[in-house]
Amino acid sequence: MYRGHIVPKLKEFFLEAMAGGYADSEGSAIRTSGLPGEKIITYKRGHLTLVDRYFVLEGSDRSAGQTVIFEDNNPSWVMSYEGYYLDVAIDFLKLCLRKAYHEERIFYGGRGPTFFQNGPRTKSYFNKIEKDGFDDFAGEEFIFMNGRCVGQHCYRGILL
Repeated sequence: MYRGHIVPKLKEFFLEAMAGGYADSEGSAIRTSGLPGEKIITYKRGHLTLVDRYFVLEGSDRSAGQTVIFEDNNPSWVMSYEGYYLDVAIDFLKLCLRKAYHEERIFYGGRGPTFFQNGPRTKSYFNKIEKDGFDDFAGEEFIFMNGRCVGQHCYRGILL
């Protein structure tokens, strides 16, 4: 059974929750740890809950995670992501994510804008979106600093 009628509500909630999540260390989301290397960010409003859970091995630049939106405690939407970011890229990544989630409030496959540059040719963010529907999406993002790739993540997601 396709539930496309709930897409606008879930998309609005996703942008709200993510604006206060990983991209914003001062955000309103609740941050906890679970298993070793696991970080969990939870945001709730009414009968909707977003849980962003990711894993990073200490000393590694690689991570993998999953973001799930629950509606009345039932999973409704899922995004998975994996890749790497060098430490020098993290603040710029968060800036790009805030731009999409908070400033523009646009869903770019669950990540940052298609292109963002900070300073003349010093830091560039690219989001190569392969499928862009909130109900079925996929893509890959990259960050370059001074022409060198310092991070990349693949992502995909679907409305359940």
